[in-house]
Amino acid sequence: MRTKTTALRRPLAEMTGRELLLREIRKNSSIYAFVLPGLAFVLLFNYYPLYFLQIALRSYRPTRAFSLSEWVGLRYFEQLFTTAGFWRAFRNTLIISSYRLVAGFPVPIVLSLLLNEMRSDSFKRATQTIIYLPHFISWVVIGSILMNMTSIQGGLLNEIREMFGLEPKLILADKSTFRSILVLSGIWKEAGWGTIIYLASISRVNPELYESATIDGANRLQNVWYITLPAISDVVMVLLILRIGSLISAGFEQILVLQNDYVMEVSDVLSTFVYRTGLLNNRYSYAAAAGLFRSVISTVLVFSANIVARRLGKTGII
Repeated sequence: MRTKTTALRRPLAEMTGRELLLREIRKNSSIYAFVLPGLAFVLLFNYYPLYFLQIALRSYRPTRAFSLSEWVGLRYFEQLFTTAGFWRAFRNTLIISSYRLVAGFPVPIVLSLLLNEMRSDSFKRATQTIIYLPHFISWVVIGSILMNMTSIQGGLLNEIREMFGLEPKLILADKSTFRSILVLSGIWKEAGWGTIIYLASISRVNPELYESATIDGANRLQNVWYITLPAISDVVMVLLILRIGSLISAGFEQILVLQNDYVMEVSDVLSTFVYRTGLLNNRYSYAAAAGLFRSVISTVLVFSANIVARRLGKTGII
């Protein structure tokens, strides 16, 4: 015990890597205690499941021991790429996600800038609360509201159409409007929640910069353009990279709630395709192959976006 204690009290330059690690853990033991639950969660739910990715390469059955499942290699990937509707779902996924990225990503930034310019703190807090609330509403509830609003009999949108002399129609069954409804409802639900990170980043900007710019004759719009936006550009870039990485995931719950047979051609995405053809039919290996394909594409997108960000001189995530 004395030897160990003496070793930990030696000068830092004489300590080994193991001794430095033990010293760091002992010095900050309370902090590491707080980290342990989160670390355990990540290991259990993010890294441990990686072992089961081999289901995509085995003929897996729940009634059979996992290790005894036949190794079939890329058979399920071949089935996936030749299944009718897969490439349609892949194309719809990219289209819907691209619409959301282009139309939805700037909205939280604009909202954050507008909130930051409010002079009344009470009005600012009330506005923040109102725009946060939709995030906590389930897509099942929102889907029911949209179905009632677009109903032919008594639906608000169809009543407005009748006021202008137009015929009522099933709006959620219209291929030309379904994607727009997906994107707009998604923005309404999540834009307010997305302002949290941007507002936190804006709050770190030195107020003296605004005072100096105002003295030099800059107006509020110029303050936003030349001070606020450059100050949060790194945060914007990081969130943009993460958003690009999720392009292959178009929002399973929302689409599953709003989807119907009339718009299947324009609304069927990889998530719903896998759910319908893989999980509902107990084709677990097939579903795992599709999930692994999505993960690989998302990883490639994240690394590519990170490389572009680095070359532009911005802070990446890797």
